[in-house]
Amino acid sequence: RCWTFRKWLSSSSVTDAIAETLESRISRDGVPPTSQMQLEFARSLGRSGSRDVVLELLREGDMTSTLAESLWKEFSQVAESTAATGEEWNSKFSEEAKFDMTFGSVDIFFGGLEALI
Repeated sequence: RCWTFRKWLSSSSVTDAIAETLESRISRDGVPPTSQMQLEFARSLGRSGSRDVVLELLREGDMTSTLAESLWKEFSQVAESTAATGEEWNSKFSEEAKFDMTFGSVDIFFGGLEALI
């Protein structure tokens, strides 16, 4: 499968950064909000909020800076990885292999593990 931004971002910490920003808006005295509080917050935004309210939440939470930091870490990891896709991993191992696979004889097969050890 091909590497795409969508697939990459779905497994990155970017969604955590967004969740942390939203959680910070409803946490009390530094205590993280419960799942019920988070659900109610999302529902009330959906019922009574607007795009502008969500935009203001993200601005107040300095989301641009938070996303930039999170994305920078993710881009750095991609740059440092030796292989990011299945094709790259396959190529890496086929190029670095120091052996060739061969079929054994019938005697080796029936000899079992004991014969090899």
